Amino acid sequence: DPTFKDSNHTLDSILKSLNSFLEVKRQQFPRFYFLSNKEVLDILAVNKDPTTIQPLLNKCFAGIESLDFDEDRDSILGMRSLMGEIVPFVSPVTVARYGVEGWLLKLQHEMQRTMQAMIAEAISARVIELNDILGNRPAQVITTTNQIVFTYRILQALQILNKRVSLQNYVYDNLQHLTGIVTQNITPIQRNIVQNLLLLEVHNRDIIDSLIKNDVTHPQDFYWTGQLRYYWENDSCVIRMNDATFKYGYEYLGNCTRLVVTPLTERCYRTLTNALHLNLGGACVGPSSTGKTETVQDLAKAMAKQCLVFNCSAEMNYKSLANFFKGIASSGAFSCFDEFNRIEVDVLSVIAQHVRTIQAAINEGVTKFEIEGIKTTLDPSCAIFITMNPDYKGRTELPDNLKSLLRPVAMVVADFVFIAEISLFSEGFAQAPLLAKKMVQCFQAASEQLSHQLHYHFGMRSVIVTLAIAATTKRRELKTPEDLIVIRALRESTLPKLIGEDIVLFVNILRDLFPNSSVESPYNPDLETCIFESLHRKKLDPIPALVQKCLQLEQTLESRVGVMLVG
Repeated sequence: DPTFKDSNHTLDSILKSLNSFLEVKRQQFPRFYFLSNKEVLDILAVNKDPTTIQPLLNKCFAGIESLDFDEDRDSILGMRSLMGEIVPFVSPVTVARYGVEGWLLKLQHEMQRTMQAMIAEAISARVIELNDILGNRPAQVITTTNQIVFTYRILQALQILNKRVSLQNYVYDNLQHLTGIVTQNITPIQRNIVQNLLLLEVHNRDIIDSLIKNDVTHPQDFYWTGQLRYYWENDSCVIRMNDATFKYGYEYLGNCTRLVVTPLTERCYRTLTNALHLNLGGACVGPSSTGKTETVQDLAKAMAKQCLVFNCSAEMNYKSLANFFKGIASSGAFSCFDEFNRIEVDVLSVIAQHVRTIQAAINEGVTKFEIEGIKTTLDPSCAIFITMNPDYKGRTELPDNLKSLLRPVAMVVADFVFIAEISLFSEGFAQAPLLAKKMVQCFQAASEQLSHQLHYHFGMRSVIVTLAIAATTKRRELKTPEDLIVIRALRESTLPKLIGEDIVLFVNILRDLFPNSSVESPYNPDLETCIFESLHRKKLDPIPALVQKCLQLEQTLESRVGVMLVG
């Protein structure tokens, strides 16, 4: 039918024109490359009323949940995080005279300028004295300033043993002070600040202990240069690790939580930063639950860079990936391609070409380069990381030309006890070392003694969920004994997924680990009453197992984002 053919031809030309139009917009504001065509059109459609962009905002800025406009909606006065932290801009961002892509780019620059100005002001005020922690400065400013001041104090103390010991005592006193604050009745934002400071100060304690133990007296000693070090030079923050030097990104990250830094984390940081220093990418390889993706994300947080995690699949094609690489190169973002070896080998060879093109452009020091026949601006601070799990079937072997562009780091099983201990410590648990050990022993015993089911998992993910439940309960019930809180967290995170015969075995494991405590977990009596009434109304028999599963489902929904009922 000629009419049908004409319609198809018209539709093709419309799509071509649309793609050309969106390409221009994406070049003006590179973060649009990470969004679908529909999402970009939705954002561009808010030109008349800029306040309607709020629901779509965190697709471009991960840390910003909403913006504060003036009464006339002509200027943006500040930004807010998901937790409600308010950061006023140094200068308002005018939106009236610009298209959406124009004022979004101005917003990005003002966000970075404001963060830089706030850190500069905090350093000049030496805000990091602990009495000022709960003041009005953003969490990111406080934690970054803390790291800059720590580096400065280390450099002062290296030459003199007495100074190193006094700095060690200062860090220990800080930890004691922070642990006291975290158990008080403080706001969620203040708690987030204190917990992140606790995680950083624990690592700072380990650094100073290592320097004293190894009698380090020179700032070029590997025990010191092998750490992620923050300096304030020429009114800007600079990060160093070994021979590598990076500019702090000043991306506003909101109230994100940081990882517990273990020796494995440090080794991964060293490999990835060294790869970036050599203008290469990085490849984290290892089994599941070893923290591959989280470590890449945490490195991005440490450097205040936007980090995009991209879940790879066999259905991906080179065209969609070309847009993604354009966005990475022109926005200066960190990217993490998760489960990279799921991608088909013919697509991987095209990816290798894109990665080589970007790395060659960085090496040449150019400001623009060509990718897929289109001239694209280049921000040399961009980074390409991948993660791979070689254990799964159906995984593709990376082509040699791609392997040579990515520096590998082997990720092994993390130190669960250390992570659990520091996490509990940051929540104010006084018995953190003992309880962390028992928690990990419980999961180890469960993986050995319980039956093997496809949906059982007793690795790092289970530990993290249990720690989250324990933390929530601790904040809610300050007077409940700590061992009972951990027992309840272990039950709530594990019992719902166990099959009948394994429940008795798991309860026995808990009894062996906590012989002097009750291992029974209290359920919600009001909900239990409502369940009985509902069953009675539906003329159903209140079988104990059904009632128990309803109660367990309610508990599971409190601690998890997605729930799957199996049976």
